[in-house]
Amino acid sequence: APLAILTHGFTSNRLHFNYLAEHLATHGYVVLVPEHIGSNEEYKEAFLRGELSVDVSPIEFYSRPLDITFLLDELKNNSEFKGLVNWEQVGVLGHSFGGTTALAIAGAPINIARISQICQNNRPSLNISMLLQCRANYLPPVNSNLKDPRIKAVAVVNPMTSSILGPESMSKIAIPTMILAGSKDIVTPFIEEQAHPFLWLTTENKYLGVMVGGNHSSTSADEGSENFPGILKGSHSELGRSYLKAMSLAFFETHLRDRSDYKPLLSSTYAKTISNQQLPLYLVKSLTSKQLNQAYGSTPPTPP
Repeated sequence: APLAILTHGFTSNRLHFNYLAEHLATHGYVVLVPEHIGSNEEYKEAFLRGELSVDVSPIEFYSRPLDITFLLDELKNNSEFKGLVNWEQVGVLGHSFGGTTALAIAGAPINIARISQICQNNRPSLNISMLLQCRANYLPPVNSNLKDPRIKAVAVVNPMTSSILGPESMSKIAIPTMILAGSKDIVTPFIEEQAHPFLWLTTENKYLGVMVGGNHSSTSADEGSENFPGILKGSHSELGRSYLKAMSLAFFETHLRDRSDYKPLLSSTYAKTISNQQLPLYLVKSLTSKQLNQAYGSTPPTPP
């Protein structure tokens, strides 16, 4: 069977995408959902209780991808799973920090040089994710290539990428890649963290989906997000969840199982077919800097 790994975001937990894990499992996937204990919900609560001295250790940028590599090693050496997994059909999907984790293990090394340059400028930013990205400025100078060759396709939702990876790292991803986002995401802003990075991808099979009006939690399960401030709660999240189920399955079926009958679903036409006017969904396979500049109607605040 094909294998899908789901990696959760910062201060979240492995139940974040329970609905997606069940959806993929019903279509014949083995689904693994690790919990990243150094940046999960339990860690956040311990920090808020004063039991920890740091909100998140920068080493999490390394340890999260290594969690997945360790998990794959354990699975491969476990006799109970012998013969169950097709190791040529392994994909990973991540949300937010989990998206960055997924891109790192897919072949985009942590960009220490870029982070050092940008985060030492101390320029004010409305990009909330830079607070977390700049934590990587304190990483030890070790090999930041965390690529695991067993990963054959990667899908990411609301990832942070602009500085922690940048064009130098995103261009190194050689496997099929899908980026999904919300146009009103104030945590990982769409243009800087998803649209520009899509331009930097050089892999042959790449997709960019955007939910107009969607935010950072538009694909999240209701459980676990009850305490979120209103501005962070997903708008029409039932639609966002249905989009993620449809697009992630089509993506993995096409690029892991090589099923040609699912390939037409990875199109702007199919996105339009399942789109609802309350949360419109768009999907593109190509985009240029010139097109993006024209969309602004003026000089963009940050050049692609």
